Amino acid sequence: MKKYIETMDGKIDYIKTTIEHLKFMVTISSAFIVAVMTLLEKVFNASTCKELAYISILSFVTSIFLSVFAHIMCVDSFQYQNDSDEYIWKESGPGKSILFAWLLFLSGIVFICTFVAAS
Repeated sequence: MKKYIETMDGKIDYIKTTIEHLKFMVTISSAFIVAVMTLLEKVFNASTCKELAYISILSFVTSIFLSVFAHIMCVDSFQYQNDSDEYIWKESGPGKSILFAWLLFLSGIVFICTFVAAS
């Protein structure tokens, strides 16, 4: 498997899979933001611990920004060379951005679950 990723086709497949993953992260974080806002408006209008919900929204929004940043890093990892008419691979990948995006996404879920349990 590692030898395949080291080939150019493997790197292109890796980038495609990573970009699909990042699109999924943005979509699911956006859905959670909508769900939290609906919970705040309709269900828990007079709740005493809305700060947890706001922290959850902030976590999801930051997760979206980090996913977009990681997407930019993925696209930037290939560079086109005009003189040689080929693509080269840069070794700077989106790894840390994806990790932090997932951590913030999961912390957003924890905060929203705590908010619902406390309300």
